[in-house]
Amino acid sequence: GASGIGGGGLNVPLLMLVQGFIIEEAVPLSHVMVLGNSIAQNLVNLQRRHPRDARRPLVDFDIPVLLLPMQLGGNALGVILSPVLPSTVLILLSCAVLVLAAAKTLHRAVKDFKQESLANRSAVTSAASIGAPSSDLGPLLDAQAEPLSSSPTYEPGRGPAGAASGSHDDLLTTGSSSTHGFPALSSAFPATWACAAPESSPPSTSIRFKPRSWWQLRSRSHRPHELPHTSSASFKVGSLVVFWAFFVADYFGVQATHAHNRCSALYLGWQVALLFVVGISSAVGAYLARQTSRGRASLAGDILWTTPTIVGATCLALLIGMVAGLIGLGGGELMAPLLLALGMLPQVASSTSAFMILFTSSSNLVHYLFEGVLTPQLGYVVWALGLGFCSALIGRLMTFHLVQKLHHPSLLIFSLGTILLLALALLIMRSAGLKENWIFAPLCGRR
Repeated sequence: GASGIGGGGLNVPLLMLVQGFIIEEAVPLSHVMVLGNSIAQNLVNLQRRHPRDARRPLVDFDIPVLLLPMQLGGNALGVILSPVLPSTVLILLSCAVLVLAAAKTLHRAVKDFKQESLANRSAVTSAASIGAPSSDLGPLLDAQAEPLSSSPTYEPGRGPAGAASGSHDDLLTTGSSSTHGFPALSSAFPATWACAAPESSPPSTSIRFKPRSWWQLRSRSHRPHELPHTSSASFKVGSLVVFWAFFVADYFGVQATHAHNRCSALYLGWQVALLFVVGISSAVGAYLARQTSRGRASLAGDILWTTPTIVGATCLALLIGMVAGLIGLGGGELMAPLLLALGMLPQVASSTSAFMILFTSSSNLVHYLFEGVLTPQLGYVVWALGLGFCSALIGRLMTFHLVQKLHHPSLLIFSLGTILLLALALLIMRSAGLKENWIFAPLCGRR
């Protein structure tokens, strides 16, 4: 829960090594744990706001609408090819993917940690130079990941560009009538902080900062332009639910028509229908992502959705889904590193990844329930769901507390990299005693 992934790469080997489950039992129970994990994470994440703009949700809903259909479509292709490839090839592929993901993630974590440490020291120095008390360093330290080039523009009487009119007066109070040096100070603040210097005030050096929280913004005004992201979020979530329903219905269609031969016209027809809907859904997601990019101010960590970026990201999501289907991962272990590689802030990337896992894990659970795999293990199902929920809830809350206290969002990236390395180690341990198998199975066989 700390890193924003479901933990399927850890659950399966731990269930086998510690609890003694066989692989056929461990895999479905792992998916149940991942579902409980994602429910807990989203209960925490959906109540929080973006670290750079309190008018935005912490979850970037454009990402799931654009990438989740491709990921699930790729997963369906991976499931088709998985029985064909030899087990040894799948193990080697799993190890290679985990090594690459862990290396990229830890490299980003080290880089971000160094930048955060440098920015924290600079914030302390800046605060000391203007005589601000140590208790008022929160906004400066919270802005440590914000590059100067992406800082909000100051508009007299309005605070940073995009802030609500009249909302600046209770966010910062100062006695100085001069604005000398103000742009340099404002560049250290995220877009959720507004500053003003009333000309009629007597000279003073005391400065008081007050955060603009989500509920303060909401109570200040109900005008639509002050909360521009909530209305579109409901439509995006609704479109995801519609696609998820079709994805599950496609699976039921395959089962109901007994299209079990992977080369039969009926089976291929269902897969083509699924890929068609995937393409339509991704096109809608691309349109919504472009509209969002054009309609809001750009902040640090925002993805500029140009055509090359959209094409590259969707292709990578398709590849991630295929690899996850081939090697049996949920996809979160690979999607979260992709979001970080696209430049997203760690808090936003981990929360968005957890939101996507809610859809992938629930679809897996529907499949297992339909096939009756979990019916003989209902007691273990309740245990796995509760364990996944409680552990993720505790981990997520503790991580947010540590990030806020230490002002190091890179801790989220370090936790993700560590989990990937643990998954790799457990995979190697589980595979150590297996016999090598390099024989390919026929593609045109029964599923």
